Amino acid sequence: MGDERRSELMHVLVVVDLAKVDGIKLSAVADDVIMLSLAQTASFEVCQRFASITNLTASGCEAQFKTDGLSTIDLAYLQALYRIDLRDSLIEQRGDLAFEMKKSLGGP
Repeated sequence: MGDERRSELMHVLVVVDLAKVDGIKLSAVADDVIMLSLAQTASFEVCQRFASITNLTASGCEAQFKTDGLSTIDLAYLQALYRIDLRDSLIEQRGDLAFEMKKSLGGP
């Protein structure tokens, strides 16, 4: 039995603060917008401790964690996110997400 809660992305409006992306390649900004739009999460507002396009504009993020395009981890996350069953409970979805990412990244 699922909890019958789910989220649907109907329309997306992305506003980019030009002052925040000044000097950043347009292709990198586009990839960041893609990730923010498709993943629909607030967790990208802080620096992730792995290489990710989501760190591009995160405050206090070291250069080693910033990429100028979608990383393999970003792609694995998006692929896993869109493979999960929305009818499953949140706990099951999180487990499936982790499993799919491990599988995609070549983990055990």
